[in-house]
Amino acid sequence: MATFGTIDVLANNMAIAPYREGGFLQMKDQDWEEIFQVNLMSMVRASRAALPHMVKQKGGFLNPVLNYP
Repeated sequence: MATFGTIDVLANNMAIAPYREGGFLQMKDQDWEEIFQVNLMSMVRASRAALPHMVKQKGGFLNPVLNYP
């Protein structure tokens, strides 16, 4: 904020692949937790950080991008 003054766009483009050796049936809860932390919660946290600034400046655009290979 100090350098540019506004946040006009937040492109939430982050993900990790949900593949593990042995496929879906071999994935443990810990594997899913890691995937949710990166793919979903990182988007929530970045949006939570940017949104107050966008509300204050009365504008901005959140662009959530979900990628799965």
